[in-house]
Amino acid sequence: MPLANPADFQFPLEEPFCGRLFTRRPDLTNDIRLLIGTNALHALLNGVWGTITRLADEYGISRTFIYALANKLKKVGQLLFEESTVATHAPSLREQALERMLSLRLECASSIGATSTVMTRFGLELSSTGSISQSLSQIGGLLPMTVSTEPGIIQYLVFASDEIFSKNFPILITVDPCSSAILRMELADSRNADDWKNHFECLMGNGLKTMYLVFDDGIGSVQAMPRPWAVCVKQTLIMRLPIDWEAGVIALKQPPTPRLKRNMRQQEN
Repeated sequence: MPLANPADFQFPLEEPFCGRLFTRRPDLTNDIRLLIGTNALHALLNGVWGTITRLADEYGISRTFIYALANKLKKVGQLLFEESTVATHAPSLREQALERMLSLRLECASSIGATSTVMTRFGLELSSTGSISQSLSQIGGLLPMTVSTEPGIIQYLVFASDEIFSKNFPILITVDPCSSAILRMELADSRNADDWKNHFECLMGNGLKTMYLVFDDGIGSVQAMPRPWAVCVKQTLIMRLPIDWEAGVIALKQPPTPRLKRNMRQQEN
């Protein structure tokens, strides 16, 4: 009796799966992609080390691409072979994995490797380093750069503004030290007055204003400060010193420098 051809069957799926929008590598045919995804998924499910790296070297592709193929194949397999009761709980398991991932990464300040180790130990989904990195990138891309208030509501907060650097590129950031909330964070080409002006205008445009401003003596931030903020209380140079954040109050861990003392006296006068 001849075996049935699998291509003659149309498997009903509970959710649509989109095909490729374009093909960068014509040499990676559908059969080769299926083979790569199958081998990668088998290695991930059985804890086989080195398979992902070997496939990446053999076919000249990235590890992220291999993880994506294995993840798609796993989703299809779950819909085809799992029982309906298990499939019903699949979204909740994924949400639980994402919650643990974000908690470990943001609240515990764990590295991606450490996050993967903990999630694997507790048998959570998306526990590979590639899945964690991809998930965090997708979540970060969905989040806005600026916190917003409800329409028509102006919220007055404490602003602590400064810049940090990533590979010599400045990242302008403003936080609320009372709640530790990041109000706005953006990757900029420079930290001149125009960049800081756009930064502050975006905060005000989203209904956020300051009643107490903490910033350094940077020329760009000083020149870009909005005129209405001239009457608010300002505190300079604090963010360059080791500080404690307790109930929104900034307490120095070491005596203030002479320059800081002069600035404090000027603010008091």
